[in-house]
Amino acid sequence: KESNDEKALVAYFVSDAVVDKGALRIFLQSKLPEYMVPGFYVSLENLPLTPNGKIDRKSLPDVDAVDIIKNEYVPANNKLEENLV
Repeated sequence: KESNDEKALVAYFVSDAVVDKGALRIFLQSKLPEYMVPGFYVSLENLPLTPNGKIDRKSLPDVDAVDIIKNEYVPANNKLEENLV
């Protein structure tokens, strides 16, 4: 999905149960290479479909600030990490 001329990997999902987006991200990190793990997670009631029954990508909603999964800040542990930061 492109937003403001920036490309982003977005996970659109449909679920009857309440989904913890952080837990979903952790699960995907254990199964996928880092570059394939989405940064945004959007819950939908249903996926928009074209008349042919395929997912209508143009009708997928844009991402919002609540869809971003942020990592918690972890301070530097030593001088080397401090210099890198």
